[in-house]
Amino acid sequence: MADDPNGASQVDLARWDDLVDSLADSLDEIVNTYLQDTPVKIAEMRAALKQGDYETIQRLAHSLKSSSGIFGAARMVAACLDLEQAARQRQAGCAAKIEGIQAVFASLAAELQARIGVQKNTKSNGDIKHMEYRDFGRTGWKVSSVGFGAWAIGGTWGPVEDEVSLKTLHKALDLGVNFFDTADVYGNGRSEKLLAQLKKERSEPFYVATKAGRRLNPHVPEGYNRENLTAFVERSLRYLETDSLDLVQLHCPPTAVYYMPEVFGVMDDLVQQGKLRCYGVSVEKVEEALKAIEFPNVQSVQIIFNIFRQRPAELFFPEAQRRKVAILARVPLASGLLTGKMTRETQFTPDDHRLFNRQGESFDRGETFSGVDYETGLQAVEELRVLLPAGMTMAQFALRWILNHPAISTTIPGAKRVDQVEDNVAAGNLPPLSPETMQRIADIYNRLVKPQVHNYW
Repeated sequence: MADDPNGASQVDLARWDDLVDSLADSLDEIVNTYLQDTPVKIAEMRAALKQGDYETIQRLAHSLKSSSGIFGAARMVAACLDLEQAARQRQAGCAAKIEGIQAVFASLAAELQARIGVQKNTKSNGDIKHMEYRDFGRTGWKVSSVGFGAWAIGGTWGPVEDEVSLKTLHKALDLGVNFFDTADVYGNGRSEKLLAQLKKERSEPFYVATKAGRRLNPHVPEGYNRENLTAFVERSLRYLETDSLDLVQLHCPPTAVYYMPEVFGVMDDLVQQGKLRCYGVSVEKVEEALKAIEFPNVQSVQIIFNIFRQRPAELFFPEAQRRKVAILARVPLASGLLTGKMTRETQFTPDDHRLFNRQGESFDRGETFSGVDYETGLQAVEELRVLLPAGMTMAQFALRWILNHPAISTTIPGAKRVDQVEDNVAAGNLPPLSPETMQRIADIYNRLVKPQVHNYW
């Protein structure tokens, strides 16, 4: 859900809880009426200002102040009160104050819509109590702690059908997910197009993060230039059918790119041009993440972090928190190993990277099973399985381990089917793992997995 620039919720949370308790059956209607009426009142204010009708402005501001107060929306109430007083005294600057109300309303509306979505989930699905939303760095965004990784619906994870993928995306939104991660190379734009279709079919706001750079062939540092980056961004604008991209991440560029400040200058320019709201990086190595956040306008870092890849928590997480940089945990289930559903007999189709990229034949081997040898991974999973709390799936256990780390803004497990996204989202509703369980997980990692991965990425 959207938030104000300082990261504080637009809605008084205690007031919202009271409303949920007392008006649960009619709250949806109340919110929708407010969302429909407020833009009309703002338009009437603008028209009244052109006619010099300050009494009407004063009346509308007072009315909007009262209706906003229902939700404990302090910033909206304050903005309306400011305009009401200015209109009473016929002060200059009323136009700016009206535009200020419009800006505050945009953020408040997004939050109210998201909260109603969560409330609907509570009513419709007894297993989904709520979705946790976390700060996304310095952006002011509040994003679902469990997001949606859209690589699989694009391809290279076995066969997928767009109709099934769209149903899965819809279910994610139904369950409170408001952050979707894609890339221009996922299915050569197929994933981006599916998300564009989702935007057309749904009214609630959500964030789409895409990536740029891996279309380069060869994938070399020199390719990260103004001409190519602009072309990649403009292509994603077309495929996602939007005027401005929420977040663009440099897509695991060569290490040398992090020592090319001109690249980040190009990204700054694209933000200034309005083609993207902000930018970040997706990295392979901890050292790349640390170097990237030296650039002041890098808002987020996407990095592999899961039970099999624990090194980022040692040094990178504290530094990212200090700089208020968002962290996206990708490959959270180690390419499916941590679902506990794979065996030595599991077969992968020829178009599945879990078959063709185990040794890094097509891209960094750390992207496939997190760089862990398949047999070792299976052994580690069996030892982890003993630690599962009652009623928790292996995938939920792995995601809950990630969410135990407060530095994480969101984790982005992939899903190709409705049941998979339901299982993923449920992890956000489970209680934190105990310190004893966390230590036993660390012991398994240190004994079996760490020698294979820790000093490589």
